[in-house]
Amino acid sequence: MPDSDEKQRLEIKKLKQDTGLWARFSSVFWPIVASLFTVVLGYATWQSSQQEMKRQDVQKQREFVSSALRDTTDANSSATRQIAGMWQVNALWTEEDQATQDLMAATLASVLGSSPDVQVRCIAAEVIGNAITEPDSFVGHSGAERAAHLAHFLYGHKSGTIGVVVFQNLQTKTKFASLPVQRCYGDQDASPLDATKEAVRKNWEYLRDVNLTNTNLEGTWLYGADLQGALLQNARLAGVNLRCANIAEADFSGSDLTGADFFLARADKISPETLQKSLPPAMLFHGTEQDWLQWRENKFRVRKDLNTPVLRKDDNRSEDVFPCYDLRPDRPNIVSPPFNQSSR
Repeated sequence: MPDSDEKQRLEIKKLKQDTGLWARFSSVFWPIVASLFTVVLGYATWQSSQQEMKRQDVQKQREFVSSALRDTTDANSSATRQIAGMWQVNALWTEEDQATQDLMAATLASVLGSSPDVQVRCIAAEVIGNAITEPDSFVGHSGAERAAHLAHFLYGHKSGTIGVVVFQNLQTKTKFASLPVQRCYGDQDASPLDATKEAVRKNWEYLRDVNLTNTNLEGTWLYGADLQGALLQNARLAGVNLRCANIAEADFSGSDLTGADFFLARADKISPETLQKSLPPAMLFHGTEQDWLQWRENKFRVRKDLNTPVLRKDDNRSEDVFPCYDLRPDRPNIVSPPFNQSSR
């Protein structure tokens, strides 16, 4: 039975091989490898699918933005359609990437100076103003970096760049400066120049280090604005309202400040020095940058009869007043004799 013995010997040898270390390792390792390969391949397929879906979503969003901007700038369409396009853009300020937001800002700024329709250009100013909102855009808050980028794109930087809104202001000031100051709210004849002023005013939350040199901001309400370090040289600022604003380190050299209101403004280290010396210390805010930021968080409350800012919410009283928001032409610079917001 030699064949039978040989066959049995070979089977025993194979069995030993199969039960050896390498055989046992292979029997465990390769199924695991195969399983891992299947998992990796499945994940890669899923990842690719997700990226494709994201790409399609981005493409759809870009098409939506493009459509909204086309409606915004379509001078041949009705004002209603242009305004509808701008409100569509308005909903995208926090959704889009930086480059798209810059495109939106530039497009809206162009409407300020080019639209013959007062309602269209004033809505453009409103939507530009919604680019930077409180409190997220305040210094020290989560949106401050984004606010700084948009502010400097819209209004330039003191290093010398000119913002898209400032460009429109400079383009329109010669033609419309002789007209009476009108506002987008309450007046029916706001000019393109007035619309650019409104677009500056609406983003009072963050105007740090902007470049407003040579602009015409006559009569603009900038109460409570954060203009620290701003460049406002040779600007027309007659009648500008800077109540409670942070204008520390701002440069007003050569500007017309006739009738400007600096009541309770933080005016540390402003230029020129002659302006600094001309402002009575008793009418100004005295405190650090952090003090002013805290005061703003507390809505610029003032202790009645004392003219002292109330910084901490724990110190609030029911009789506190809010002179920073007083827009009456004859608004007083002293809270006492009696001044109360209920009398406005």
